[in-house]
Amino acid sequence: MSGERPRRLVRRGGQPGDAALIHAMERLYLQQGRTRLPWAADLTCPWVVFDCSRQFVLNRLTVLDQDYFKIDEHGVTICLAEKEEWQCGDMVISWL
Repeated sequence: MSGERPRRLVRRGGQPGDAALIHAMERLYLQQGRTRLPWAADLTCPWVVFDCSRQFVLNRLTVLDQDYFKIDEHGVTICLAEKEEWQCGDMVISWL
């Protein structure tokens, strides 16, 4: 956090970490309440939140593939079966 008022978050370093990307995707799914997020939708995706390229985020999610997400030309799908699994932070905890 910066010492300025109003406060603002500042990311140090060139790109967000893997746990941050996974957490951002998990939160987006919870906010939307659905398992499929199409590219055409107007959403606050991790590349918007972290001000980085969409390709960077997709590459990281693909490299980190733990069967959490399925990515295709139409969007991204979360693979955890139950909403409770998203809420307990299982995905992020496994990366910490």
